[in-house]
Formats: sequence, C-alpha cells, structure tokens
Amino acid sequence: MTLPKTMMAVAVERSAAGPKLYLKEMLVPHPGPGQILIRVAGAGVNRADLLQVEGHHPPPPGAPETPGLEASGTIVAVDQAVTGFRVGDEVASLLPGGGYAQYAVASALCTLPLPKSVSLIDAGGLAEVYFTVWSNVFDTARLKAGESFLGSSSCMRADIRSSRRQDRRKNATPAKCSARRARWITEMRISSHW
Repeated sequence: MTLPKTMMAVAVERSAAGPKLYLKEMLVPHPGPGQILIRVAGAGVNRADLLQVEGHHPPPPGAPETPGLEASGTIVAVDQAVTGFRVGDEVASLLPGGGYAQYAVASALCTLPLPKSVSLIDAGGLAEVYFTVWSNVFDTARLKAGESFLGSSSCMRADIRSSRRQDRRKNATPAKCSARRARWITEMRISSHW
C-alpha cells in the first residue's frame, strides 16, 4: 500500500477567547522502533484530551501536538521489530497524542486487537478504558485469583470483563458511562486472548 505524503489532522489554536480546533494539513508520520502506523477510523474523547486542548496537559516529549490519546483503525505500516501485528489488522491503541488525525503512530505494546463484535469506529474509545483497568487493578493493586474488588466508574464494565478473564470476582456498582460507551461495552464479547 502506498501511503500519502500528507494527511489532515486536528490542530489547536489558543487565544484569550479560548481554544479553537481546526483541520491542518500535516505530514503522515512513520513508525519508529516498536511502533505501528494506523489509518484512523475512530478516536476517543477523554478528559485528558480536553485538558490538552485547553493547554493544561502538555503532550509528553516527542509526542505529536495533535490531540487524541486513543484511536482505532487499520494498521498500514509496521516497524520490522514488531511481532504480533501485521498490515491490515484492525486495532485500538493508547497514544501519547496524535489520534485526531487520518494517521497515527502507536506503540505496539499499547495496542489491542479488536474483538469481532466491536465496530472499528466504536473501538476508538476502547484502549483508554482497558489499559486503565489493567494498570489499576492488576499492575497497581495486584489483584490475585479469588480476590474481590469494588468499583464505581465509567470503567466498571471493563473491570468486570477483565476480572473474569483473570478469574477474579468483581463487586459491581452502577457505572457512570456515556450512552454510547455503555452500549458498545455492553455488546462487547471479549475474545479469549484479552
């Protein structure tokens, strides 16, 4: 597949009247070591994205200035060191920025293959939830088999599904999800490799 040289991406203009988003033509990025390039189909909107647009949450060093901390799409290029993904795979990725563009570079380590029951567009809001749950519940809290935990957040359904995959019990309370996110999380059937 031949990639275009340029793409459209969201840029931010800040003034005394507040931030303004506009489309800007930019060069298509290329994947570096351990990275993939995604043709973006959908992107999530999170509080951190809004803070970045307002100028309160700067992107990490080396990250694109384009906002967008999670996106889904189809892989169009893969660094030679990446294993487990190939061109044509549909994925959701957690990004340091750059998701509000036609193409985005992502670390293969922060990328998930899509379950067949999740649309490519809806998956734009998938990575942030699942990586947050995994980090908080399994990496930080170190939940073990047979243990329980109580959660109340927009990540609750992701907590439950992740816990089931890890043979943990979850005491669920009502989630405060957006209607759209709640719909696709409810419909989701996570495949066994998640």
